[in-house]
Amino acid sequence: MADIFRAFGQYYRNEHAGHLGLQQHKVMSAIEHSRTSVLGGHVLQCPECEHVQVAYNSCLMGTFFNGE
Repeated sequence: MADIFRAFGQYYRNEHAGHLGLQQHKVMSAIEHSRTSVLGGHVLQCPECEHVQVAYNSCLMGTFFNGE
């Protein structure tokens, strides 16, 4: 879903300008930012082989809805 929103979300918003409410915009934005650096993340490292991987956070919906 996030990939679709990232690829076509702005086009959809442009095509439906004036017909989407603030909550719809917030939800679309939250989905688009899911698992990206925008929401932050952390580094995972294997203790055996020391392989490092960045894991981005998937959701901050609570902060979007309560105004933080």
